[in-house]
Amino acid sequence: MIFVPTIDVGNYVYSKLVGKLGSMCAFVYSSDEKRQTKVQGLRDRTIKVLITTTILERGVTIDLCEVIVIDADHDVFDWSALVQISGRVDRKSADALAQIFFIAQTRTKAMKVAIQEIKQCNDLAKERGLLY
Repeated sequence: MIFVPTIDVGNYVYSKLVGKLGSMCAFVYSSDEKRQTKVQGLRDRTIKVLITTTILERGVTIDLCEVIVIDADHDVFDWSALVQISGRVDRKSADALAQIFFIAQTRTKAMKVAIQEIKQCNDLAKERGLLY
């Protein structure tokens, strides 16, 4: 999944990737009438790259999922949004090496706090035997 801060950025990223990936790439946003179909396509693996606004920040579980946040220093990505987005990574523990990447011009306080929070939660989960 590739998270973008705005529909304009999403359209730009989509326009760059669709030429290379064709129907294996899709873009979803809040008013997209085909949003559910596209998310199901990601689950079914007919879509390999799903570009999304923060509409999929919560409540989506995809196995074998890695995440990129483009313009992670944008105001829309506060620390709690970044933590929630990070929670989309490998929700089913199918790939212990899955990662999240924050792409930004600057490293914001929100990114630093999110990274610290994620590390603390992962350490706690390891202590409780929930992560290996």
